[in-house]
Amino acid sequence: MRVIGRREDLSKNTVSLAITTICKQTRDSIWIAKNLSPKWGNVFSVDGKIIRVFDPFAKGYIGTRAEKKYLLKKIWFCGVDVVTKDLPHYKVTDGETRIDLYDYFATLKKEIGYDLKVCVCDGNPETMETVRMVYGLDIGIQLCVRHFIEALKRITKEEKQTKRKETEQLVMNIWGAFEARTETECFSNLKALSSIEKTRCQKMIQQSLSRQIFLLTTHFRYQKQFFVPRYNNDAENLFRQVNLRLKSWNIFRNKTNAEHYLKTWALMRRFTKFTDCKGGLNKLKNGYAPLELAGVDLTNIDYLKLK
Repeated sequence: MRVIGRREDLSKNTVSLAITTICKQTRDSIWIAKNLSPKWGNVFSVDGKIIRVFDPFAKGYIGTRAEKKYLLKKIWFCGVDVVTKDLPHYKVTDGETRIDLYDYFATLKKEIGYDLKVCVCDGNPETMETVRMVYGLDIGIQLCVRHFIEALKRITKEEKQTKRKETEQLVMNIWGAFEARTETECFSNLKALSSIEKTRCQKMIQQSLSRQIFLLTTHFRYQKQFFVPRYNNDAENLFRQVNLRLKSWNIFRNKTNAEHYLKTWALMRRFTKFTDCKGGLNKLKNGYAPLELAGVDLTNIDYLKLK
């Protein structure tokens, strides 16, 4: 706000008001789905990002610093279509609670019309529960392998020093097993590691693996139908991009402003052509915007003036 204000010889508040006024008028994800009719794939990478929103109760709140910071937190919940990299739906919520997530997935199905077959997520129980409530128990869920490995690494920190390297290597070998090309190879490699559970931490790692193995290997079971990524990279990469904008914004005045700003940012992202896609088929996305990859003709369309 300050940079734009200095450049245009305007106050920060004037710039902020202009931006929030424009953002209030832009179209949301439901309007885009109904009026532009994008055609997506069936695999959805979803996650929630913490954003800061001013809460008047936090100013005079008598409590711990952590409790006060919690009052200033909201969640921007957003999903990425793995095939087109488009953002079918996004919403600011009070948290990643069952009620908020159910509303998100219900809108995704009924109003956006997204034909979800496989959901890639970080393993939040509420996310997995609500997506099954909306889309049915047969929906595929791929737990992000990286999130799972990071959880195992936290367990290794409790390991005795004499066994630390051995346990860390066990975790790396488990990670390597998930990089196998086939489900048979993956399970064969994991089975070879199952006998290594001498310490308490090693047993905890194996127990955690046993509980999550079905969700961690979903991508193998859909190989002949869809490309299902092992990682939640699409959502995480998106959040890294939006975070560059949020750093300059710092904190939103209220939840409504946050919703309007982020839906406008998402709209900009959906209309912006890719230029730096690398590796394999991803290179073919360069020169096209996500909505174009979803079959929408964007010729002469200004996303700030959609009617």
